[in-house]
Order: sequence, then C-alpha cells, then structure tokens
Amino acid sequence: MVLDAWRAQIRSVAGGTPLVPRQAMRTVLILVASFGLVTHAFAEDADEKSPSAAVALSVGVTTAGVITLLASDSESMSMVGLGAMYLGPSTGQWYAGEVGGFGLAARAVGAVAVVHGFSQILQSEGDCEPECTAGQHEANRSAGRRGGVLLLTGVGLWIGSSIADVIFAKRAADGWNERHAITVAPTLSQHGPGFVLGGRF
Repeated sequence: MVLDAWRAQIRSVAGGTPLVPRQAMRTVLILVASFGLVTHAFAEDADEKSPSAAVALSVGVTTAGVITLLASDSESMSMVGLGAMYLGPSTGQWYAGEVGGFGLAARAVGAVAVVHGFSQILQSEGDCEPECTAGQHEANRSAGRRGGVLLLTGVGLWIGSSIADVIFAKRAADGWNERHAITVAPTLSQHGPGFVLGGRF
C-alpha cells in the first residue's frame, strides 16, 4: 500500500505522465549499468577520478530508480526502483572512494518518516460515522496533520540528501585527486640538476 501511494505521489508530481514502456526502462537500466562499469574500469587504469563521472553516476542511477518505480506494476520491481533511488545518490562518492553515509542515513530517516506519515494519514481517514464523537473527529484531524508534517519532512529529507550527495560526489572526486596528486619539481644537487617526484598516497 505504501509503495502504491509512493508511486501515486511521484506520478502526480510528474503530471500524470503515462507509464514508461518496459523496453525503454530496460534500456535505461542497461545504459546506466554499463556507464558504471566503464567509469569504474577507467578509474582503475587512470591516476585520477573524474568529478563529472562521479556526478553522472549519482544522477544516472537515481534517475534509473525513479523510472523503474514509475514503470513498474509489481512489488519486486518497485523495490528495485526504491533501492536505486536510495543508493543511487551515494554511488558517485563510492566511485571516489568514500562511503556517503550521511546521505544514506538521512534517506533512511526520511523513508521512515514517509511510511509513518502515510500510516497516520490513512488512520485519520477512518470513518466512524455515525458513532464518531467530537473528540474522535478531532483526533482524526490531528493524526492527519501529524501525518502530513511527517510526510513532507520525509520527502524533504530524501530529496535534500539526494541533492547533497550529488554535490558531495564531485567534492569526493576532487578530494581523491588532491590526496593522490603527483608533483614533479626541478632540483639541483652536487651531482647536477634533476627532478624530484612527489606524491600523496
């Protein structure tokens, strides 16, 4: 039920866009997976991490998750989509050798808030007529308000941490390059001129 509500919320934000064809979804997933493998292989051979590749990896995996969630009518594929949306923003930092734990923790808290918020809203919509008392009506309204606040807070945490992780992905790649920089400097000794090779590993 929560997954269905989540899909409905995303589709409403998208303006009721029709479901993406399954073939297109598979193509996107294959392209994103291939991109991840290529950038990883490039990083193994190169002496630096590409900030643009880190950002593209974070955005690409996350976008694939959104498309999968929107295009899926099955519980299992919906979970795959949510998993990609949860992990995707942090993949750029993984590529750059960092964990990205802050974003993962924030999205976990956001997911709990969204689920609890939906639960509160559903409880507030319980119909107890004609036995409902004024106190029960007020309790339902209060539950609905709490659910709405929790829902918005959770969505805000999820979106905010995802955006932050994309930014951190670029910084992580820049930081990796700085830590592993190699410098060449001219030097002069009693044996004559030469060069000094230095680096941080």
